[in-house]
Amino acid sequence: MKVGFLLISHGGGGAENATFELINSIAQNKGIKIIVYINDEIFDKFKALPSIDVVNLGKFPSSGKAKVFLSTLNFSRKLSKHLKKDNLDLLQICLQNAMAISNWIRHPPPLILRFAGTELETLDKPKKNILEKYLAKNTRLSMKSAKILVALSNDQLGLIPRKYHFKVNVIPNGVNLDFFKCLEGVKQKKNVILFVGRYIGIKGINEILAVASQLPQYDFWFVGEGPLNYLINLPNTVDLGFKTKKDLAVLYNQATFCVFPSYREGFSNVGLEATSCGRSLICTSQGFSGYIEDGKDGIIIPARNKDALKKAVINLMKNKGRRKMLEKNARIKAEAYSLDKISKKYLEVFKGAIKK
Repeated sequence: MKVGFLLISHGGGGAENATFELINSIAQNKGIKIIVYINDEIFDKFKALPSIDVVNLGKFPSSGKAKVFLSTLNFSRKLSKHLKKDNLDLLQICLQNAMAISNWIRHPPPLILRFAGTELETLDKPKKNILEKYLAKNTRLSMKSAKILVALSNDQLGLIPRKYHFKVNVIPNGVNLDFFKCLEGVKQKKNVILFVGRYIGIKGINEILAVASQLPQYDFWFVGEGPLNYLINLPNTVDLGFKTKKDLAVLYNQATFCVFPSYREGFSNVGLEATSCGRSLICTSQGFSGYIEDGKDGIIIPARNKDALKKAVINLMKNKGRRKMLEKNARIKAEAYSLDKISKKYLEVFKGAIKK
């Protein structure tokens, strides 16, 4: 079986990292050859994987409507040439820019479309500009032409128009349980609340900081990057910046618990990493409800609600017994999302698509 992956990205977002881990895990299975078609900006990262072939399609601009459009056409021509000789059984499309490119490919192999999440939320909503209209149109065209659609969660499935449901598979992201785990020799700290992600409004940064200002007895650690970093300046807040996977595993283990009050998510990888390290979460239902059951392995609060967040933080911090119960259940739940199990689900989808 020969399967290609088309991925256009500009760095280390959660969706990109999840795709990287997935491809690496799938490639470990016997009887499958993986070819990844990517842009120059992430070429070095994927080239380091020993078990796949990587094709560099060149640089892809992150802004400028004309530049993005011209690069889409250029990438499509290059990709068409490679696909003609590579003779793939399937081509999986990952993320929105890649979907646009897929519609210009000449004689593509059977397509599997995998959603990150954000491309579905604005699918049928009014568009702000020409670029949004163009991307939404290409997403719809890709959905119509795809042999199989893959959603990350049942919540995401609800965003897909009903006319496409006959070919949707729900397969969540996976987590490396051998890497994100309870680490020996790393002690859990008292009164430390950890956030990991982009410093942007939809991640709930403002709500976390509002609660931090009212609870000076607790320390709030922030890991990530983003335009709202200048707001992380309270006496009890610290901006740790971007961290490697190895550092992240340590920080998860050190935290008392984690908070992720996102307004919207496709599927939260950081939440899954935290639970794999045996940490309880305070989170919203958006992107977390697939693996967090309120009161059993985490606490779910409404989005955009700093009062609910504050109440949950105080309750969980003061109730050690409840925290330990949530931590134990969270780690057990995470085991169902191992990369090995998730990659096997994808292999089943690949085999079924080829048979059809």
